[in-house]
Amino acid sequence: MVYGTSIKLPGEFFDPPTINMDPQNFVAKLQQHMAELKPLKSPSNRKQNIFVHKDLKSCSHVFIRIDRVKKALEPPYEGPYAVQKKV
Repeated sequence: MVYGTSIKLPGEFFDPPTINMDPQNFVAKLQQHMAELKPLKSPSNRKQNIFVHKDLKSCSHVFIRIDRVKKALEPPYEGPYAVQKKV
C-alpha cells in the first residue's frame, strides 16, 4: 500500500494476458511440453563420504541411538552392547 493511492486487490497487480489462446490448443501444447520433460538426477544420488571414528574399529562395546520421539529426560542411546561382528 502506498500513501495517496487506492488499494489494489492481489489480482490487480498483474496485467491481463495479451495472448488469446484456444483452451484446447493450450492443453495440447502443455501436454506436449510435459511429455518432453526429463527427470534430473537428485543430489542425494552422489557418493558421500561417511565418517567413521578411528576408535570404532577397535572398540569392544557400543551404544545404539534411539531413533524415535523420546519422553522427557529419556537418554538418547541404549547400551552398552558387546560388538558381535565387525564388517
